[in-house]
Amino acid sequence: MESHTELESAQYLLYRLGVFAPRDFSFAVTEKLDRDLDQWLICGLRVLVYRFDDTIHFVENYPPREQWAIKSALRQEFSALCQAQHGFGLAADLPNGQGVTAVAAFPPNQNSEQLLDEIREALSRNCGLSLSCSISDIIHQVSELPTAFHEANHNCRYRLFYANSTITPNFVSSIRSQRTNLSYAGAEEILQAVKACSYPDISRGINHFFADITQRATLSSYKLAYFDILSRLNKLVSECPRAEQTRLINMLDVLYEKCYEDISHLQNDLYQFCTALADTTFAHRSSQLSGDLLSKIYSYVDSNYASPLLSLSSIAENLAFSPSYLTRYFKEKTGVSLMQYIDRRRFEESKHLLAATNLPIKAIVERVGYTDEANFSRKFKKHEGITPTQYRTMQKQKKP
Repeated sequence: MESHTELESAQYLLYRLGVFAPRDFSFAVTEKLDRDLDQWLICGLRVLVYRFDDTIHFVENYPPREQWAIKSALRQEFSALCQAQHGFGLAADLPNGQGVTAVAAFPPNQNSEQLLDEIREALSRNCGLSLSCSISDIIHQVSELPTAFHEANHNCRYRLFYANSTITPNFVSSIRSQRTNLSYAGAEEILQAVKACSYPDISRGINHFFADITQRATLSSYKLAYFDILSRLNKLVSECPRAEQTRLINMLDVLYEKCYEDISHLQNDLYQFCTALADTTFAHRSSQLSGDLLSKIYSYVDSNYASPLLSLSSIAENLAFSPSYLTRYFKEKTGVSLMQYIDRRRFEESKHLLAATNLPIKAIVERVGYTDEANFSRKFKKHEGITPTQYRTMQKQKKP
């Protein structure tokens, strides 16, 4: 059982790594850990993140109390194994079941990567579970701790390629270089569909993606493509509100762990994640831009409705939104589609010009952005019950 001081030290470590906001810690704990960090940073310190490869199995088969006991034993044994190698090690639970993080350092004459892999193997054997570990590059400054933690936490997902292993910076660099030459169908479709919150497009993109990657000649190329799309989706998660990120990251982690499942199951699970991500992104952007975006749309249409080139695509490009997102947003806010609003704006302006000017109908049609006089006349009669000429005559008769 860990003592109160050990638990507080773990909490202070999380603060130093940038995981927790500042809080009150006892002077004895902060002084000791700061002194240890200063001492071992001179030798070169690494930040680690441990994850159980089959988190689903771990959560479903062990009650919460037992999960905590396993991780508590892992944290204490990690420190003991580091000390046995004349080094320093301290571990702490990450919040929301995101694994265990740690810092470790060894004398300069020791191979820290090799030692940390041996320690991971010992911890895996002792806890009876497949355990992967990602390690950061060596750092020498306290200020570098949050960056090193972010590196280790992000790179831990590369365990998709080799479960029950230690993921080193060199390994990650090698995989990333392979990804630069990766080409497959569906990825951009999926990303754009998520940003646009378009369920049909998400479904089509996922179908294209799996149809392509299942034709790959090797398992490693299949895994590389699968990992790549999850990694790209993860970047969209970082744009979501912090309150939603944990839920989405947990869903994403499950997808990482399911890479060997039946394709139909993977497709369904990826679709569920993408729609959840799309809904979160859409809701967040809508709340942020609610009044401002709507006023920008109105302003842009008012300035450009007379151009026959005005379209959903041109508005979306000018305002830096996808066409699908923009039309869904506008419909949700106003009850009509954006193209219906543009047509209505042009039609109302044509009525104003018919009543207030003597311009020929053809000139009015061109001035409001329509391109076909005959089509305009048919639409006008259908909407008003009379022709444009009759409307003009009636409006002039009303004037004193």
